[in-house]
Amino acid sequence: MDNEQHSADNTGKFSNDPRENLRIENEILRIKVKAELGGEYESDENLPPELENEFLKNILAFEHRYSKIKMVKIADLLGNPVLARSTEMDDAAIAEAYYNLETLMAEKNIVVEFTKPRDDRFKYRFITEELFEHETDDMQVEGITKYFNYEEFHPDHQAEIADYTVKFLADWFARKTDAAKWYLDDQFIQPDGQTFAKDEMIASFKKVFAAYTAFEDSGYVMDEVQFDIQQNASEANEGMGFAEGMVKYTALLENGERKQVEGPFKFYFSRNFGRWRIFFFYLTGFNT
Repeated sequence: MDNEQHSADNTGKFSNDPRENLRIENEILRIKVKAELGGEYESDENLPPELENEFLKNILAFEHRYSKIKMVKIADLLGNPVLARSTEMDDAAIAEAYYNLETLMAEKNIVVEFTKPRDDRFKYRFITEELFEHETDDMQVEGITKYFNYEEFHPDHQAEIADYTVKFLADWFARKTDAAKWYLDDQFIQPDGQTFAKDEMIASFKKVFAAYTAFEDSGYVMDEVQFDIQQNASEANEGMGFAEGMVKYTALLENGERKQVEGPFKFYFSRNFGRWRIFFFYLTGFNT
């Protein structure tokens, strides 16, 4: 904020110039955001001041409302409906009961997702016998939906490790690096013992990719996925795991030469704060 001193008149305005008045108001709102929310807010010079004013006011209004909320069970948000247990209904009744349950949740902007295909009985039982007891904030905002995922309550560690391995290989074959940021750890150990930061590792990928114009006829076979969750671990379920197999592809050089690449891969994962991340790997074509 500049060193000028501004004071509002009895109309609440700081200046007779509407644009200057809006600029000053936005400055004050930025200070409030920093002071009350404890965060750093940087103004976007491309954002019109009118939109920024509305944005800042909405942030403050939302946070003030959020600070007064309380935690309640999902069943409370739904009005504590009296529902039959899954064991008391046949398949036809379960299908109807689950449809009615989904409709009730939709009215309260609650959505429950299942990554793997599950039948209606499985979904109904999870929601009514487990999710109903889960606590969440009681704040309901128009247009805002609460999403819950079954796998967040019951992680499928093997599937997650396999999925990240497939994503890594797919990005490697496509010679992409940006997506890798989502499933790579912040620090890496290489087979020779060197450690690298994530950005350094991605830079190494780019050096390899720069030597080729394309990877063609790519494929892989995943032979094994294993994991070990620590006993007496925190709620984040910390642990270690790996995935290994074979890759095969053709690397095309700028001079048109084709190089056949075939060999093993092995990705080591660590699980912290509820997420699996690759921290060490060996990949034919990168390490060799």
